[in-house]
Amino acid sequence: MAHFAARLTQELEEEDYRVLHAMAKDLARREAFTVEDLTASTGLERKQVEYILEKLNSHELVFTHNQRRILVSMGLDALALHILKLRNSISGLGRALGLGKEADVYEGIRGDDLRVILKFYRIGRISFRDVRRKRAYTSPLRHHHWLLVNIHAARKEFRALRILRRLGLTVPRPIARAYHVVVQELVDGVLLADRPAISQPRAVLLQILEEMGRAFQEAGLINGDLSEYNIIYDGEKAWLIDWPQTLPATHPNAQRLLRRDCANIVNFFRRKYGLDMGVDHALEIVCTPRAIRTR
Repeated sequence: MAHFAARLTQELEEEDYRVLHAMAKDLARREAFTVEDLTASTGLERKQVEYILEKLNSHELVFTHNQRRILVSMGLDALALHILKLRNSISGLGRALGLGKEADVYEGIRGDDLRVILKFYRIGRISFRDVRRKRAYTSPLRHHHWLLVNIHAARKEFRALRILRRLGLTVPRPIARAYHVVVQELVDGVLLADRPAISQPRAVLLQILEEMGRAFQEAGLINGDLSEYNIIYDGEKAWLIDWPQTLPATHPNAQRLLRRDCANIVNFFRRKYGLDMGVDHALEIVCTPRAIRTR
């Protein structure tokens, strides 16, 4: 989907983006848009808006239902990519690195040849064809909720990465965000889930727990979904790469979520590397400031 949207960015004109932007920025207030809505919000002539909407509809960037237009994921993709290019945050979209339940991740490049990744949030995974297939629903417009969810997830991860990176934690450097797309510096390495060769697995386990502890104690953040599937090992250290579900340390379930994250990590290192560390000990490392532990 993202590659198709990227190709379309070469065909779309500024007026087309103006209509897409008007729809995207008003998602929190409207589920769907009439021609009159978009004429008023874009300042374009009615006939021009009608022409643009037909064009966007033919490219499957919007969906038409009862004379109203609904923005779908690929339309948001095209708009986000356009914005990121205008900001010089990316200059090209490369191969897919992973297509998952909640996000699609692509390699990209910036104008200065910096290698980056683009994470397109796909929670709910609603496309033009999904809307067309499900239009018999009582409320076929409800899917717009998922666009808002994806935008919120991207905003949340970008904010968390900025905070954690400023503190010096081993997380990807956040570069830019546009709606539901987050651009990060590419981290070269292997997912822990792919069982990389680690010469000192205990040191890596302790590093991960120290990172979790700093996030909790210094940034007041809990990952909440940490596992071997969102940690990359680069040959020297581990990088904690996914933070969209981040919760504050003041959350009522903070200890339970921290314990679950700890259990995921220590159980993985026990299975794959034979390390025997209890969950209680791991949780103590995460929750106790290092200065106190080393006295």
